[in-house]
Amino acid sequence: MKLWPFKVIPDPSDKPMIVISFKNEQKHFAPKEISATVLIKMKEIAQAYLGFSSLSHFGLIFLQLLMEELLNGSLSVFF
Repeated sequence: MKLWPFKVIPDPSDKPMIVISFKNEQKHFAPKEISATVLIKMKEIAQAYLGFSSLSHFGLIFLQLLMEELLNGSLSVFF
């Protein structure tokens, strides 16, 4: 964990927050924000590779279900 390019700190409710320094500015993110961003980027890369967006319907449903699970706390994300 010493070599990570970010810090993990507790937020006021004692949940993990990820702190990233970018252009001399610190930004705080919740793990679910990072997960959602990664999934969106993966979807974009897959669509560009395949050359079409027929996965968009499936991707949106999957992303919506995943976000609901993350928000409900029934899915754990470990970094």
